[in-house]
Amino acid sequence: MRFTLSLFLITVTLFSLSAQEREAPISMEKLQLVNGMTYSELDAKCRNLINHEFPTSEFVTVVGDSIKPQYFKNGITVVNFFFLHCKGCMLEVPYLNRLQKEFADKGVKVIAITHEPKVNIVKFNEKLKISSPNKSVAGWYNPIQYPVICISKAKILKDYFLRANPTTMIIDAEGIIRFIDSGFPEVLEGKEQEYKKYTDAIEKLL
Repeated sequence: MRFTLSLFLITVTLFSLSAQEREAPISMEKLQLVNGMTYSELDAKCRNLINHEFPTSEFVTVVGDSIKPQYFKNGITVVNFFFLHCKGCMLEVPYLNRLQKEFADKGVKVIAITHEPKVNIVKFNEKLKISSPNKSVAGWYNPIQYPVICISKAKILKDYFLRANPTTMIIDAEGIIRFIDSGFPEVLEGKEQEYKKYTDAIEKLL
């Protein structure tokens, strides 16, 4: 299915959905995309990616490292879709940092995908590492300690049917998507519950 440039007219709305809206979601059931899909239909297509191969190509991270398709078939991969002005996305960063450290010895990788320009990610991380390398900044900002890939909004929608940020996908060692979840809570109890959902999903695949 081919997405046209006019799709950008509605992507700002779609990509502004974040964790705090999980308990009080914006009603978008009647929002019509350019190709006629409603919000719920887009969500269904995203969910239908479960048990299918993760759509990939040769990516390049913000620091210039090459990520080839085989990367996603070499151990479990946690893929997080985010953008910098999404509060839920930023609240999730320390938990993804923690996840990477906790499962590093089991070959689990964490990687992020965003539509942000590369320069924004680099500046964001450099500023936080200088300001506060070991603790959160401004209450919820933390340096991103895993690879970040920058691609276009159009590609994210075309390949992943993404309708909310943050969205996390967990991919098995054969490159198959086995878990998809969107949003991230603001309260500590909810954060820990969300983290446990990730660890439980990973443990099932080990």
